[in-house]
Amino acid sequence: MTIGQTLTEIRIEMGFKSARGFYQFLSDRKKLDFNYSYYMRIEKNKVIPSNLIIRQLNSLLGKQNAERLTLVYCVTQFPEMQHIFKKQEYPVVTQKAEVKEPTKSKTAISTLIGQKFLSLYQISLITKTKNHYYLFLLITLARIPLEKSIVEKLFSSDEMPSILKDLEVAKIIVLSGDKIHSFSKELKFSPADSENLKKLYKALDIWDSEFNTTFNLNRLLHKVLIRRVSPRFIELIVNHCGLLLDLTRASEETDSSHNDEILTLTLSLSHGGLPG
Repeated sequence: MTIGQTLTEIRIEMGFKSARGFYQFLSDRKKLDFNYSYYMRIEKNKVIPSNLIIRQLNSLLGKQNAERLTLVYCVTQFPEMQHIFKKQEYPVVTQKAEVKEPTKSKTAISTLIGQKFLSLYQISLITKTKNHYYLFLLITLARIPLEKSIVEKLFSSDEMPSILKDLEVAKIIVLSGDKIHSFSKELKFSPADSENLKKLYKALDIWDSEFNTTFNLNRLLHKVLIRRVSPRFIELIVNHCGLLLDLTRASEETDSSHNDEILTLTLSLSHGGLPG
């Protein structure tokens, strides 16, 4: 088994019929040090990727696939020493399923990959119901494409078809056979610069407060502090809150297989005057 054959099998098992769709999926989640043309050369066994590229791929493929690819890489690099590598059986696709992927033009691909903010249309669909929003969060947080069957256990099966259709039409998620993944990890909510957005975000605030209970997350800390302070300290406190948010955003391991915990952080800081 070659590196290219192994990578192709992993791609198809993850629900991607086309190499371009798979490369797009990888690049949406991490800045890669190789382009699509080079990736195709790997699959076709025209190049042996560097250790750095194997590490980048491993960080996006999940633990089992990463071990599988690494083993083949080591055997390729040191064929005369392959007897020292641990023999381990991994599931192999014997019949490659035909998975239909949505057709995208080059213009649409380049526009959506670089998109930083969700459009008003996308936000309106995400906020259509609480389950629309929660499914959006679930797919965005997922490290690998999720099976529809797993998602259906968390949401009402009667609602799922319409929710999936809404999010797919809005190019928020991609359906590949029986798997679901996020169209892009770069999508962000636009600033609340209109009354319409402010109204929609009020619903998100409520659903955010219910997220922990809905998915049975364990509360680590809950504190409310109301006290008088000097105006000189307000800016310092605000800056420290910003540092805490930045630390939370940066708390991912390079190898995504280690990012097993979901952390929710809600900050609300207000100031003003009261009698006395």
